[in-house]
Amino acid sequence: MKQIMTDIAKNYPTPSAETVASVMDELSQFEPGKVHPIPMSTGGTHPVYIALCESTRNVQANVIALARIIGPGLVRPVKTPEQIEAESIADERKRTSLLLPGSIYAGMSWNGPETKETKALAFMAVDFHHSEKRSALLLGGVGCGKTYAAIGYVGEHSTVYTNGQLNAKFITAQEMLDAIQARKYDLLASLKKVKYLILDDIGTQVGGYKGQDFIAAFEDLFTARHRQNLYTIMTGNISPEEFKKLYGERVASRFNEVGNYFWSDEPDLRMKEAV
Repeated sequence: MKQIMTDIAKNYPTPSAETVASVMDELSQFEPGKVHPIPMSTGGTHPVYIALCESTRNVQANVIALARIIGPGLVRPVKTPEQIEAESIADERKRTSLLLPGSIYAGMSWNGPETKETKALAFMAVDFHHSEKRSALLLGGVGCGKTYAAIGYVGEHSTVYTNGQLNAKFITAQEMLDAIQARKYDLLASLKKVKYLILDDIGTQVGGYKGQDFIAAFEDLFTARHRQNLYTIMTGNISPEEFKKLYGERVASRFNEVGNYFWSDEPDLRMKEAV
């Protein structure tokens, strides 16, 4: 409570001595003889003085003090855990809608009631999130929740936009290949800059000369993002052995050094739900 009051006080002018004295009188009814003016530094030459009960556990008294000093209507009531969770889920839905407007994944939240508990989701929420590595490669069969987990992670941890600038992007490997062939250099350059990138469904774009172009662009993209310590999350319906075979020993070795592999052997959840 004391820290909260300090932080808020920094944004308001110093109250008068009369205001502090009045608040101290009010607080005395809660803790007689245990109310003191506390100097709160504002970063300037004059500190803000707040009357604070000696026992910071007296939340009611301290909220009254804060409200009296910085003005009525500025202290919000304490939210319940249920309200906080609901607001968090709503924020995640908003972010995934910005990330993938019009998509089946738009508006999803991996903390919502519709959440599918998958191994991929558990990996992203625990293993990857607590790892020092910034890259993840989610591999496995169709429908085992890889894309769902990747989007959910970015939806929870990214704002999608920061100061009006995009800081998260979703693109399929086929869309990236199309951009390479169409020479959409601005789009390809943007993939190297966003803080969070999801590259979905890799593994089917490496045949023929087009595939060689994709591998070269993929390696360049991954290297650029690794140097900037950005988050890169990829998914594919292939095995780790197939990834190594398709993209080559060098790419696989480099990723193994700086990224997290995940392989899911779960069945197609969509087929399971349809049965």
